Amino acid sequence: MMMFIRAEREGDWPLHLEAFTLMMPYFYAAGHVHYAGHGLFYLRSMEALPTKVLDLFMKGEHVLRHIPGIWNGIWSDMYIETTFMRYGHGKGGIIGITLKPETLKIWALSLHLCSKLESNLSEMVDGDRGNVQIIHKEKAQARISSDRKDREGI
Repeated sequence: MMMFIRAEREGDWPLHLEAFTLMMPYFYAAGHVHYAGHGLFYLRSMEALPTKVLDLFMKGEHVLRHIPGIWNGIWSDMYIETTFMRYGHGKGGIIGITLKPETLKIWALSLHLCSKLESNLSEMVDGDRGNVQIIHKEKAQARISSDRKDREGI
């Protein structure tokens, strides 16, 4: 499982396939017949990818990232969920409109468009100076300093 998480975080396609292959017996052993059956179909389908798609996946484009950089690739379903959580609970989000079904429906159906527009505008204003994660957040100086203070009781 840890190998699979690493593969996703790093955007490592060959490691993704190897880890998934190694997880298959556990699906069967745990009685998860749907995961097992669909997992096998998934593996066979991924082995037959068109060259153009395979090239993109080998570059790490099978995962999504909120911030460009290292060790921050996430699964598409997690990306969608975190995007909705990020923008949905912010200013102008879902809080306060949940009792109005029609308003909630419009908000939910247009959120992804509004979020993309906001992201594009921020990129235009900031240019290429946007956030790029070059080290894992746990290795950042602020995190190391605060961890040291916690351990030493400072």
